Amino acid sequence: MTRRRSLAALRREAGAAAHWRGHRLRWTTTREPARVATGECTRCPAWVQVMTDPPANGVDIGGPAVAINCPAT
Repeated sequence: MTRRRSLAALRREAGAAAHWRGHRLRWTTTREPARVATGECTRCPAWVQVMTDPPANGVDIGGPAVAINCPAT
């Protein structure tokens, strides 16, 4: 069993990965019961979602903002 990371730690890691790809994130949604946060790039439609307790086959950080470079840079 893996140790669950905090929402703040996941947001920092996702923000660093998105920044490396040229995105500028604005965190828009946090759902407390599920411990989920969503960030959107302010320059393109890319987004990233982080969750502290993903489903069995899920990931804790995912989305286009951490997978592809920002086309606006």
